[in-house]
Amino acid sequence: MLMVDIFYIRLDSDHRTQGETRHNGPLYLGQALCGYIAGWPSNVIIKLQDPEQTPLPEVLDDSEAFLIGTLSFVGVVSCGVAGYLSNLKGRVPCLLLGTMLCSIGFLLKALAGNLAMIYVGRCFASLGVGIIFVLNLVYLAEISSTNIRGIFLVGTGVSNSFGMLIGYIVGGFTSYAVTAWFGFGLAVGFCATLFIIPETPYFYLLKHEEDIARDVLISLGREDDVKEILSTKLPEPVGMLEGWTEIFSVKSNRKAVTITVTLMTLQQMSGVMVVLLFATSIFELVNSSLESHISTIIIGVTQLCASCITPIFIERSGRRILLLLTTAVCSLCLILLGLYFYLAHIDHPSTESIQWLPLVTLIIYLMSYNFGFGIIPGTFNGEMFDTKVRGPGALFSTSVSWMVGLAVSFTYNIMVENWGSYTTFWIYAAMSAIACLFTAVYVPETKGKSLEEIKEMLSK
Repeated sequence: MLMVDIFYIRLDSDHRTQGETRHNGPLYLGQALCGYIAGWPSNVIIKLQDPEQTPLPEVLDDSEAFLIGTLSFVGVVSCGVAGYLSNLKGRVPCLLLGTMLCSIGFLLKALAGNLAMIYVGRCFASLGVGIIFVLNLVYLAEISSTNIRGIFLVGTGVSNSFGMLIGYIVGGFTSYAVTAWFGFGLAVGFCATLFIIPETPYFYLLKHEEDIARDVLISLGREDDVKEILSTKLPEPVGMLEGWTEIFSVKSNRKAVTITVTLMTLQQMSGVMVVLLFATSIFELVNSSLESHISTIIIGVTQLCASCITPIFIERSGRRILLLLTTAVCSLCLILLGLYFYLAHIDHPSTESIQWLPLVTLIIYLMSYNFGFGIIPGTFNGEMFDTKVRGPGALFSTSVSWMVGLAVSFTYNIMVENWGSYTTFWIYAAMSAIACLFTAVYVPETKGKSLEEIKEMLSK
C-alpha cells in the first residue's frame, strides 16, 4: 500500500480511490517481491564466485552462474497453471499459492549447503513469480475503476523496479545468507497481506454470485459502477482447452493476443533481461571507473525513478504515445552502447575518455524502458482480453515472452563470442526499433476506455 500512497495520483476527491487503494495496495508488495527475485542474481552470482563469500564448498564457474540467472524463466510453467486455476478457484487463492512457492524457494536458498539446493530454490521462487506476475495484472484490472485503471496497472512497474533496487542494494552490501532471508521475509509479508483483500467482483460474476460482487464493489467505493458491472452477462468459466480456443477464435481476443505477444516478445528481444540479470558482470567487462555493484544500484535507482514518472502521464498522454517515445529512445541507447563496444573492440583511443558512456546509455535505456516499453504491454494484458479468458490470455502472452527471454539470455554469451558485444547490442537495438514501428502501425489507444469499450474496439 505504501507504493500506492507515494505514487498514486488522485483523480477525484471522493472515497472511491481510497477504497481501491486500500484493497489494491497489497498487490504492490507482491510485485516488489517479483522485482527482488529478478534482481537477486545480479550481485549474488558475484558472491558465489568469490571464495571468501560463497557458502558453497566450491565457487561457481561461468556456466553454473549463468544457469542461476536464466532459471528465472522457469516461471513460464506456473503461468499456464495460474491462468486456469484463477478462473476455477479465484485470483486471491492463486496469489497465495505463488507466494508460498516464493517462500519455499528463499528458504531453500537460505539453508543451501550445495549448488543443487540453490537451483531448486531458484526454481520454486521463479514458479511463484510466474503466478504472481500474471495474476497481479488480472486482479488490478478487474478491481479498478476505468479512469484510474491505467495508473494502478502501471503501479506494478513502479513496485517491480522498487523491489529490484532493494535486491541490488541488499545484494551489494550484505552476505549471501542475508539476501535469501530478506527475500523470505518479503514473501511472508506479502502472504499475510493477501488475507485482507477481497476476491475480484468479476470472479464472483463468473460464479454467478452477484450479491457478493455487489458487496465488493461497494467496499471499493464503486457504488456508481454496480449497475453497469452487474448487468454484464458473463458465461460460465471455460475449461483449459476451451479457454485457449477462445483466445484465438474470438476476434477481439485474437487481436489482443497479437498486440500483447508481439510487444512483450520484442521487450525480451531488446535484451533487457540480459542487462538486469548480468548488470554487475557487464559493468566489470567495460572497466567502469565506478565499482560494478555501485553502478548496478545506480541502474536500479534509475528504473525506480522512471517508473514513478509513468503514472503521471499514463492517463494524460495515453499508452500509445509513451510506447512510441520509449521504444525509439531504447533503440538509440542500444545503438550507442554497441558503438562503445565496437570502439573498444578495435582499441580506439577514445574509449579511455568515454568510459562513462556504458553507464549513461544504460541509465537512459532503462529509464525509457521503465517509463513505457517495459510497463505498458503488461497494462494491455490486463485491459484487452475478455473477462473469462483474461487469465489465460495474460499467461499466454507472458509465457511466450518469457520463453523468448530465456532464448535471449542463453544466446547472449554465444552471440558475444561469435559476433562481438557491439553486434549483439545492435541487434537488440533493432528489436526496439521494430517495436516502435509496430506500435505506430497496429497498437490502439486504450486510455479512458472501459474493459467493454476496449473489447468492442478490438472487435471491429
